[in-house]
Amino acid sequence: MIRNRRRDLPVAPIRRRLLASLIDLALALVAGILAIGAVTGVIAMRGRKDAPGVSSLTKLTSSKRVSNALRVFTFVLNVLLTGRRGPGSRIVGIRLVDARTGGPLSLRQATLRAGSRQGWLFLVRRLTARLGKAEQFKHRDLQSKIEALKRAHEDDHDAFQHAMMKMYKENQVRPYVSCLPALAQLPLGLAIEAPALWTPLQQGLPDKLAGMIITSDR
Repeated sequence: MIRNRRRDLPVAPIRRRLLASLIDLALALVAGILAIGAVTGVIAMRGRKDAPGVSSLTKLTSSKRVSNALRVFTFVLNVLLTGRRGPGSRIVGIRLVDARTGGPLSLRQATLRAGSRQGWLFLVRRLTARLGKAEQFKHRDLQSKIEALKRAHEDDHDAFQHAMMKMYKENQVRPYVSCLPALAQLPLGLAIEAPALWTPLQQGLPDKLAGMIITSDR
């Protein structure tokens, strides 16, 4: 177990942090699935034939105003939750504290940590936005043809898939290329935490800037 020489605070090992993150992620996924199921059930009980799907959600979040509102909400939520122990942290016995005092975090520290993370993610999205953009435009231009194929092969899914692949080949569309931004964003987004792997106090860049460490209380 690594010790913070200034305050003799036990620094939590990386494996315990990962375990806490996995627990929180699993609980969040379960909660999300239950919430979606509950909303869909309420809508169905009220007599609507079609519950809102992924396409409806995509259209909603593509609005610039909604997107900016979500960013502000996410930032405020991250600031408020910084330093508060989630279920994963409680189970594995770790906590985020001030690196100098070992005590609770200040609002300034929480804001700096959340701001550096969100700023980095915004930069990553901007850098990866051009990846696969040409393929997205091609796919958008072919949308009317895709709808026509759906109507033509409404009762034969295999025939529809075959016709789609043929159309993509004729128009030199590579659907997998449009997924590159999402695939690139994951490792680049996590890169800001990479210094935790080799720094003495195992701090990611946001924690280093904000003067925080993750300690073990077991």
